[in-house]
Amino acid sequence: MGRTFWHGRSPSGQRDGTGFCPATPRLLQFLFREVPALPHGAHMTAKRYFISGQVQGVGYRFFAVRVAQRLGIAGFVRNLRDGRVEVYAIGDDGQHEDLRVALERGPNAARVSSVIEEAAAIVPRHSDGFAIEEE
Repeated sequence: MGRTFWHGRSPSGQRDGTGFCPATPRLLQFLFREVPALPHGAHMTAKRYFISGQVQGVGYRFFAVRVAQRLGIAGFVRNLRDGRVEVYAIGDDGQHEDLRVALERGPNAARVSSVIEEAAAIVPRHSDGFAIEEE
């Protein structure tokens, strides 16, 4: 028999008293996933983009997720209370350039009036995938 991995709950979801039980296939996929290598010399940076105009209620966040996933960018997008949309993105210079062009265009129903770009620190919890977050 092969290795057994444990994560703390029985298959029924109950604790087994020992603190260990077989890991789920999904957990194993996460733990042993292949992390893509960065191109030689690629330097990852984080930026925040603040998008103004008619950008809420028009599918802008879903558009941003599709673009970021296509470009291989990590981070998040969220609506702000003042009517803007914020995008936090981690990527290399080329990815940021392509993202900026897409954010300035937006989805068909949006009317983007400005995109303000700021340097940001890389936050590790946002470095795996791209998602919609609530403010």
